[in-house]
Amino acid sequence: AVDTICVEDQVEISASNISSANITDYNWTYNNAQLISGNNNGSGPLRLKYNAAGTYNVNAVASNAECTSLAIDKVITVLPIVSKPILSFQPYADKVSISWPAVNRAQSYNWYINGTFIKNTFGLQLEIDGLITNTALNVTIEAIGEACACGINAESITARTLSCNEVKLD
Repeated sequence: AVDTICVEDQVEISASNISSANITDYNWTYNNAQLISGNNNGSGPLRLKYNAAGTYNVNAVASNAECTSLAIDKVITVLPIVSKPILSFQPYADKVSISWPAVNRAQSYNWYINGTFIKNTFGLQLEIDGLITNTALNVTIEAIGEACACGINAESITARTLSCNEVKLD
């Protein structure tokens, strides 16, 4: 069986003795994982944490005074955390336009203005109009991870309309 977790999450694994043998020792191999809790020589449970995305194999070998088992493998898939959006804005006298390039593995984006949720969207641009000159807004965009990425990662920007001195007639 494959367990799927996110980077920085923990997975719990254990071994079961389904034979009549009196197992006295287990030897675990869990490459690139940090052992959070458990005994490396026991049947578990062991709590492991991975700091990088990827596919990892965990195996256990059981033994007693008479014999040693074949290795029993378990595959752990560790998904990355979705990246932060990179925000930019274009100011106008009566509006601001905020945009960002698509975030790899993001399924959608949440928009917040001054801490208030506005909407969830698939778009890569937000225009806020009906503003007056020299208005500042704190805009936060959250990238929401899809099935092959975990979590939500946000970035904020302070977008300001142009001041009266910056407005020009063409």
